[in-house]
Amino acid sequence: MQLGVLVAMYRRGLHRDYPYFFNYTVLQVVSEPILFVIQRHSYNLYYWGYWVSIALSAVISFAVLQEIFHDAFRPYEALRDLSVILFRWSALVVLLVGVMWAITAAHTSQVDSITNGIVLVQKSVRLMQCGLVFFLLLFSEYLGISRRHLVFGIALGFGIFASISMLVATAVAHQTLMHVSVLRQINNAAYDVAIVIWLGYTALAPARSSVPQPDYDGDI
Repeated sequence: MQLGVLVAMYRRGLHRDYPYFFNYTVLQVVSEPILFVIQRHSYNLYYWGYWVSIALSAVISFAVLQEIFHDAFRPYEALRDLSVILFRWSALVVLLVGVMWAITAAHTSQVDSITNGIVLVQKSVRLMQCGLVFFLLLFSEYLGISRRHLVFGIALGFGIFASISMLVATAVAHQTLMHVSVLRQINNAAYDVAIVIWLGYTALAPARSSVPQPDYDGDI
């Protein structure tokens, strides 16, 4: 299905409007078969390959968030610049939190520090994705973004998966009555739902750039 998202974006030229989301999808499509092959030959190589892919996914996901905000505030130049500044500060805060956590966890092994730091960044991105969806649900009309637009579909897919992923992580941490394998299947199902949303929007939904924007007099 994610390969279908790539094909739909490329055929409609959306990879030029949303390059970070396109790159994120490419990473997901390419990394899975590579990790599957590596796992059959070397577990250590698979281990590091897995965590490298998770780190790259978290970084690109953060870039996708900025891309969505940039597109949402496209008609408003002053607010668009403000959104870029806010995202830069958010990235700095996430980096500082990661550094402070690494310092406080100095007693753990170096490998554990690296992997736990990656998980921390990933959770921060998930939290921001949830906030992005609530933001668009509340203010999409004021920003002139219809719920049929691609930017809304991208944010919706990330938000649904991020919300369920955070709930699953909390359930695993507190050792609920549900088995870990069941929680893993729930998490996978949530990501499948997100891919279905992306596939539908990339194939059918109008992009923000293809929708005429009103001028200062309110006319189209």
